[in-house]
Amino acid sequence: MTRRPFLAATVAALLVGCATSGMRPSELQSTMAPLKPDEGRVFFYRAASPFGAAVQPEIKLNGVAVGTSKPGGFFYVDRPAGTYEAHASTEVDRMVSFALAPGETEYIRTWPKVREATTRCHLHPTY
Repeated sequence: MTRRPFLAATVAALLVGCATSGMRPSELQSTMAPLKPDEGRVFFYRAASPFGAAVQPEIKLNGVAVGTSKPGGFFYVDRPAGTYEAHASTEVDRMVSFALAPGETEYIRTWPKVREATTRCHLHPTY
């Protein structure tokens, strides 16, 4: 009897993990265009994990939707040099600000955080 709840939880975690999606680096490599001289590139990425997998918020850059935070996925956008704010909205709006220089690549990590029966998506620049 004690094994059933554990087995059910294990199967559920595996199914959630199988349901995740997102582009892999090998799929993206051949599609990446070279940067224009006055632009920088911003990568948004998220580690694969079954925890918080259902939380897949839209990511906005200066108020414009640019992609979705998915477990094990990533995407990039090329933008002119300047100051940017990246937002992820779940129950609360999370934001990170950064400056993008010409030819520079910024990496923004997103991750879900489960607290008090809610799941939120956080953004963090990686240096």
